[in-house]
Amino acid sequence: MVTNNILVGKVYNILLIISSAILTYHVLNLNLLKSKVQSIIFSLAIVLSPIVTNQFLTYYIDGTLYLLMVLFLDLTYLYINGHERSRGIIVISIFGTIVLACNTKFTGPLYMVILCLMELVRVAVKKDFLSLRKLFCLYLFSGLFGVLFIGYNPYITNIVRHGNVGWPIMGEKHMDIVNTQTNPEFAHKNRFLKFVIGYNSKSDGSKNYPTLKIPGSIYRSEINSLEMSPDIRIGGFGAWFNVILILDVICLIFLIAKRKLSRDNVIFIVGLLFSVFSNPECWWARYVPQTYLLSIMILIYLVSAIDDNKKKAIVDKIFLAVIVVNFLSANIKNPTCYLGYAYREYQHIQYLKKCYVASKAPLLVDYSNFYSKTASELELHHIPYIYFDSSKRKVPGNYRLIYEDASTHIFAKR
Repeated sequence: MVTNNILVGKVYNILLIISSAILTYHVLNLNLLKSKVQSIIFSLAIVLSPIVTNQFLTYYIDGTLYLLMVLFLDLTYLYINGHERSRGIIVISIFGTIVLACNTKFTGPLYMVILCLMELVRVAVKKDFLSLRKLFCLYLFSGLFGVLFIGYNPYITNIVRHGNVGWPIMGEKHMDIVNTQTNPEFAHKNRFLKFVIGYNSKSDGSKNYPTLKIPGSIYRSEINSLEMSPDIRIGGFGAWFNVILILDVICLIFLIAKRKLSRDNVIFIVGLLFSVFSNPECWWARYVPQTYLLSIMILIYLVSAIDDNKKKAIVDKIFLAVIVVNFLSANIKNPTCYLGYAYREYQHIQYLKKCYVASKAPLLVDYSNFYSKTASELELHHIPYIYFDSSKRKVPGNYRLIYEDASTHIFAKR
């Protein structure tokens, strides 16, 4: 790496947020929403999913995969609907987006296959067979390149070594990373029931059985659970996401009754629904981040279908209020938490630096399983240290313990 600092990698999430917001605004303004203000509001609503806002400063990658899916859908729309002068850039971008998505998570190839098939069906329905053939070739080449070449390790190596492309989370002797963190009674329900219960219960990151709640209610425990939580189990899209889901159902009933849903819209909704329920753990928000995209798009379809400007303004305000309340429920405490965390990190480093200066000898760092974040910070702040494996030899008697956490112990000379 150019900077020799792994923390710089977090900037990619920020770049993805910016690029996704710009492209989504452009697509919405061209297609569904003629108002620039509406396009800005809804593009931000799509991009700033609670999964994204709670993960973009971490190395959780569910928000990254979500943004790549949004980019893929935006770019495919632009490819199909003209933009001849930018066609080459769009093709390269689609290729890169598919390759990155396939190598971000194990669920990436599954979701991208479903989204690609969805887009091909949308093009086929329009009888644009030239674009259909070109897109099929582009998708196929991108997917194969992403899995067979860029993703050779782990996809191909997993098949060769373990006989299963998804090892260690699939196949014989796989690691169960879901049921071990879930209430046993809840874990054995079918995916559809878990979806309904999970998103209509109090937001909670524990292994307790989900507690159903009245739509529109918010509990202090939910705010605390959602605080800087990149991996919340129940109600992970926010405390008011159940209100958004109710609005989605109402919108769909209205749109179907008034025949305001185009075939293109129906294919999009069905395709995203299929991608969501293709994952058995669709109740766990971060595993199916596209659920949030679908919920916002249904609201957008209703707004675009209303012709009366006064009614549209009222509906806009209702939707905006619900989205903002839900956003705040998931993020209202994050700014102060990030500042507090940054200050504690600063104090921590200053303490380690003080111990090093006092000891006049490199610190001993003992970290288990993986390279620790603390070790990376010591290098960043030019504090000399030596890796020490306490499982193989004892800590020298003239060294004292100055810091410990779940995976790291740091010692300084007395």
